[in-house]
Amino acid sequence: MTAPLGAYSEGYRAGQEDLLRYYSAALDEIFRLRRALALEGGTIKGHLNLKMFPRSRREITLAQVRRMQDAACGNASVSYSGIDYHVVEASMRDAGASNHLTRDQWEREVDES
Repeated sequence: MTAPLGAYSEGYRAGQEDLLRYYSAALDEIFRLRRALALEGGTIKGHLNLKMFPRSRREITLAQVRRMQDAACGNASVSYSGIDYHVVEASMRDAGASNHLTRDQWEREVDES
């Protein structure tokens, strides 16, 4: 026996609404992360104006700021492409973040918030 068309349509619509909610939450998160990178990059760039900021660190710090600003503009895959994978993984662990994110994990996080 098959389900009535209306039941299928309602289930399909509910599934589509869930996908839209998860997609919307992902876009919101991306936007917040871009804003955070822009803010932190600007703050760090301001530190370069301090006379006490070590000259030996200025070039490295300016490169970090450029990467953050590029990522804030949507170019994270390019701006961080030269960074060693193991360094990035270690940084994620140091931050207490997971190095893996699945769709299921994301959906659970959205549902819990």
